[in-house]
Amino acid sequence: MLELSAESVDRHCSADIHHYIVVSRREERLFRHLKSSRRSVLVTEDVACRPIHLLPMLVRGQQLWFSDRRRFVRGWIMQQAIKISSPEITDADVILFLDTDVFFIRPFSADRVVQDGRVRLLVSPGMGDLDTHKPWHRTAAKLLGLPIRDYFGADFIGHAVTWRRDVCLEMRERISSVAGTNWFSTVTREQLFSEYILYGIFVQELLGPNDLRHAPTSEELCLSSWVEGSAELLAQRLQPHHVAVNIQSNLHLPMPEVRRLLNSVMAVAETNPEPRY
Repeated sequence: MLELSAESVDRHCSADIHHYIVVSRREERLFRHLKSSRRSVLVTEDVACRPIHLLPMLVRGQQLWFSDRRRFVRGWIMQQAIKISSPEITDADVILFLDTDVFFIRPFSADRVVQDGRVRLLVSPGMGDLDTHKPWHRTAAKLLGLPIRDYFGADFIGHAVTWRRDVCLEMRERISSVAGTNWFSTVTREQLFSEYILYGIFVQELLGPNDLRHAPTSEELCLSSWVEGSAELLAQRLQPHHVAVNIQSNLHLPMPEVRRLLNSVMAVAETNPEPRY
């Protein structure tokens, strides 16, 4: 799926956007051919803020890492820690995170996520009944030194999420200050956390409404296929503000079917008005 995602970036994203792919050293040779003037393929072990080593095994279908603190770190936790390491990956002021099963279907440029200097912050209210998310809110509160709560009024999770580099650095400083040790070691010690909820709560609770570096919105950039893959169903739910579509990797669709789905949705997107920037 990573190659198809890269194709969608090349086709739909403006030339001033640089695409970074981060993979383990063991996987780097498989994706080296994707490097170009507008795309870098980086190694996870090189951008992590502490020495880490990928173990040659999967545990319950997940990669397992060994950290310098002599701890095992699950692949999902490491993925989130690497996103928080994004200032080591790029010096860009604004960072858009995409998983490998997200594909652009419409033209995309930076002014879609930055307006008058403010960067979009995805805020999804009304998610307080999701018991699976409550531990993520509690962990964020602990890491940020806030009173522990099950829910902070909204979630901040999506398939196309934007952060500011300067705010990410401030959040890291806060985590290190609260823990009294390096933020990377602190975060990778957790078993249940969400990097997006962590960032969102930091912006909402610690920066507060007087910090005007973000523009909150509940409008998703990416349409998600949480249900069984269906071009017809995706097309029915497609809105003009959707510039990308997520075709869940855990649907385990063969690549020809993924391409068929994507082409069908792109055909519908081309007949509908594109987003107004």
